[in-house]
Amino acid sequence: LSLPKHLVTTQDVKYEPTSDLFAVTGLFVGGQLGAAVGDGRAEWSYIGVDADLVYDGVGIRYGSFPSSDVGYVTAGFWNDTDTVGLSEDMHWLTAQLAVSKESGQLKMQSTAPLPLVGDDDGKGFWAQVLKTTDGGDSWSVVYEDIDNGYYPNDISCSSETQCTFALEGVGNPKIMTTSDGGATWETFEDTSGGSSLLPVRSTKDGDVWVAGGGDTGRFWHLAPESGAAWESYEVPKNTAALVTSFSDFAKGVVFGTAALASQLCSVFGVEV
Repeated sequence: LSLPKHLVTTQDVKYEPTSDLFAVTGLFVGGQLGAAVGDGRAEWSYIGVDADLVYDGVGIRYGSFPSSDVGYVTAGFWNDTDTVGLSEDMHWLTAQLAVSKESGQLKMQSTAPLPLVGDDDGKGFWAQVLKTTDGGDSWSVVYEDIDNGYYPNDISCSSETQCTFALEGVGNPKIMTTSDGGATWETFEDTSGGSSLLPVRSTKDGDVWVAGGGDTGRFWHLAPESGAAWESYEVPKNTAALVTSFSDFAKGVVFGTAALASQLCSVFGVEV
């Protein structure tokens, strides 16, 4: 099937259980930032992201579209976006994970590919969450954090108002959650020892799963019950050092992809 615009690069292709839509978020031909959203079969539409980004034309990372009208995307970068220093033969997925453009070989490291700007105080890092309520005709910034050492990864929404996204950078990774459409955000700090949180998945019932690691593969789960706390599940190091993607949970089993400390990739299935 053809997308409505030619896609240049993406690291975010997901099924949205809330809206029964598929979304591909990234960079399209002509330097256009946006998402192709459709039913995964014949109907696809392009949603451009024309918003007040910290840096125009760069930084769109992940998206979630809980309905045909409402959508959220994360935008941001690590270190100084204007600094030319990233190896041109590598495609950097995060500050710690890259893929060779020529060979497809994986490279994982525990530190950012660029030295920190200034006095190691997090300058140059930026994170935004953008929201549309009219199918992409207009966008507003509902979260912003600039020069504090963090950039965003995946975002997932279980409804038009309930969303979760991951932050990582200089300090401990964080999980950010809103229940009012981005008006306010609650912060959970991952102090388990990992350096990265990457994929996020939400269910129709409101369960949220976030994964990552760096030292060993790790999942965090938040149940929809009021007052519930985040619970962690570890994956053996020889199975996953850093979880990069995973499927929806079914019958207590999750299937996913991961990076290993040996710089190899893995496909795994674990019980949680």
